[in-house]
Amino acid sequence: MARSGRHTRFIDGSRALKSGLGQIGAGFGSVVATFHEVVGPDLARVATPTSLKRGTLTIRCSSASWAQTINMMELDLLERLEPRLGSGKVTRIVARAGGPPPPLEPTPIAPLGDLDAGTEQRLERMVAGIADPALRERVLAAARAMERRRRSTSDS
Repeated sequence: MARSGRHTRFIDGSRALKSGLGQIGAGFGSVVATFHEVVGPDLARVATPTSLKRGTLTIRCSSASWAQTINMMELDLLERLEPRLGSGKVTRIVARAGGPPPPLEPTPIAPLGDLDAGTEQRLERMVAGIADPALRERVLAAARAMERRRRSTSDS
């Protein structure tokens, strides 16, 4: 089977994600992609955009007080959204209590202990062919984490 060469280049995942999100449902993806920047980290932890219909952006908040705060900030948020999304994409913001989905940030996992020397050597040999030192170190760290996780779940 001949390879087309179509999948031989790496791409920047964040750019692809933002680009792909921007094409979802009449600009809603663009809102999701820029929401954190527009509202800031504090509001982004307690609120999330849930829909964009006929110019009305609906945001779910973790409490009624956060919903009220966002509703009071509507004009400011609309002004911040316009340069990123274009004029008229979002004309109204309605915030409601109901809680955002779980955060996208991973929950820290407790350390699982050191690996034995033999396992360390095996993992280092596995990544030895990776030329880029930063990438090699990241792949090695991921391999170590997978090995630790595997061991912790098999011990249970």
